[in-house]
Amino acid sequence: MINLLPPQDKQNLKREMIFQKVLAIFSLHFTCLLVLAIILGFLSAFLTSKAEHFQKTALQKTQQLQTAQFQTIKDEAIFLNNALNKLQTFWQRQIPVSVFLERFIPLIPQGLYLRTLSFRLSSKKTNVVQSASATSTNSGQLIFAAVQLEGMIDKREELYEFKKTLERQKNFQDIYFSPSSWAKSQYAEFSLNLSFLP
Repeated sequence: MINLLPPQDKQNLKREMIFQKVLAIFSLHFTCLLVLAIILGFLSAFLTSKAEHFQKTALQKTQQLQTAQFQTIKDEAIFLNNALNKLQTFWQRQIPVSVFLERFIPLIPQGLYLRTLSFRLSSKKTNVVQSASATSTNSGQLIFAAVQLEGMIDKREELYEFKKTLERQKNFQDIYFSPSSWAKSQYAEFSLNLSFLP
């Protein structure tokens, strides 16, 4: 095929063919770039959703661990509080022997000699009145020391005075001397039981 077109038309035709080829190449590149951008957009959205999912999962697991740790710490705190309350109750229920001796020794007359002293903690139920009209009562535990003393005294009169002195004290209750304590008038051996309330 012979091209009989004038040279200027030939050049225009050549330019048009080159332009079409360049346009086809640019269209192909643009289409590829557009497809690549769409693929990258979908990939970015997919990876973002996966990252958010992993972040939510990690946050939930962290919260579960923190909740479990919090519950463990809370349980330990409750256990320790209960132990401390029991310990405090135990110490509140104690009556030191020194408190008893501080109040008892000044009351001993000169002619009294102690042979044995037994000091034992005890408790008994009491009714505690809650209101002034005494309509309601609560039962509680009264902690006291049961004290047992044995010894000798020079004269029966001193033993009688000792008994009266003890009875005047609010801390000493349920004072009981055995009947054999009163048998001898001099150098009598006595046995005394009493309750000490601090």
